[in-house]
Amino acid sequence: MDLTYLPFMMIDVTVVLGCSFALLSKRILCVLHPSFVYLLFHIFCVSFRLFLLLLGGTPMPNMPGVMSSDEICRAALLADLALVAMTVGWFWAMRRSRRSSRNSVTPTPTMLSRGVMVVAAVVTGIIGIIGLLYFGFAAHLTAEKLGEYNPSSYLFMTTSWAVQAVLILHFMFGFPKWLIAATSFVFFITMYNTARFTVVLGGLFLILTYASRTGRRWPTLKMSVLAAAIALLYFPMKTISSAIRDGEGFETVVQKAIDVYGAGARDERAAEVGFLDMAACVITLSDERGERFWGKPWLMIFSAPIPRQIWLDKPPLNEYLYTLQTSERPMATMGMTPLIFGDAYLNFGIIGVAFWPLIVGYFMGRLYHKAMLRGHLTAHRLVYLVLLATSLQLYRDCLAQAILFPTTAYLPLLMVALVNVIYGRRRNSALGFLPGRRFSNDRPVNAVVRLDSV
Repeated sequence: MDLTYLPFMMIDVTVVLGCSFALLSKRILCVLHPSFVYLLFHIFCVSFRLFLLLLGGTPMPNMPGVMSSDEICRAALLADLALVAMTVGWFWAMRRSRRSSRNSVTPTPTMLSRGVMVVAAVVTGIIGIIGLLYFGFAAHLTAEKLGEYNPSSYLFMTTSWAVQAVLILHFMFGFPKWLIAATSFVFFITMYNTARFTVVLGGLFLILTYASRTGRRWPTLKMSVLAAAIALLYFPMKTISSAIRDGEGFETVVQKAIDVYGAGARDERAAEVGFLDMAACVITLSDERGERFWGKPWLMIFSAPIPRQIWLDKPPLNEYLYTLQTSERPMATMGMTPLIFGDAYLNFGIIGVAFWPLIVGYFMGRLYHKAMLRGHLTAHRLVYLVLLATSLQLYRDCLAQAILFPTTAYLPLLMVALVNVIYGRRRNSALGFLPGRRFSNDRPVNAVVRLDSV
């Protein structure tokens, strides 16, 4: 046990509990509010990591001896500062939203068209199946006719579209048994054909969709079971996918998954929990560089959409990490990420850590309140749930990734919302409910949430 981390863990626990109680006291914290996702993110990346280090873990286990405990502790303090700033942003958004709601008319939402949603799901599903056949990890077909565009990341993104097709249907029609069965099959096929973020974020979107349709503030038992299953599968998912592609039997696949947890317990290098270490590494390298980036990495949002086949010398999205890395700390080469507070620090220093999370919290909080003023079957609610599910990219990576990810990997869901905005019919869901199915708690699917209750 390394007691060096004990004071900093106590500070972190105090900050997490203090922010949580403050949010609960004002009825802000709930499963659909951005605070719920970010608190879980912080607990996993910061609190849980400090606990492991307290038990005797090694900082940056993939590069033992390179990082000191002081670097980790400083990063933990900055993470707590970011959480406090984010909480202030959520409170600010709540005050502004409630004040503006008293002085404005009831918004007229863009209702989703059942026909548009079905057509979008079918088209997205067909493209997704083609993507899995041609570009999935287990694909036996080649795409030689595509030439230089074969390795394009845009084409690889289509491997996640089959999942998005069922997500569209769930958002529109809820959770009938036939759709749950179809979704289970699609998730299973996708799991061993593409990156695990597709399954993880898809599962998160389903949980958020269920909460949105039923109007629940907290996860139900079913939602909790799904979340637990996703959490359990997250770490061994790469191993499970590889075993399935190799044709291993069920018992072998299960045993390999268990071995992943065993390896993680014996060797931290296999545990995949060192996100705080990565942020600490970014912060130290930024100080050693002697100057800030002043938002330059965020400008990649303008160049990243250009296919590399057109711009052969296009810099990588994480070019700033190549600028920072050293031979002892090859961050970019090893695919490390800075986390939101590390990204803020390398761009603007400690002032950035205090203000950038506050801005993000305010922006997400405002989106939440605007979405909650509309019913579930509206384009506003759909876009908000997409941004909420993919906000993990913003918290883990830089701003450019957070903008590009939902507009590329989750393009079908955003496009179907846009089509509904352009061609859809507008109804005032605040004055009436959409005819449709009701759920076990007898809440109308398109009920509106009062701001004074959220």
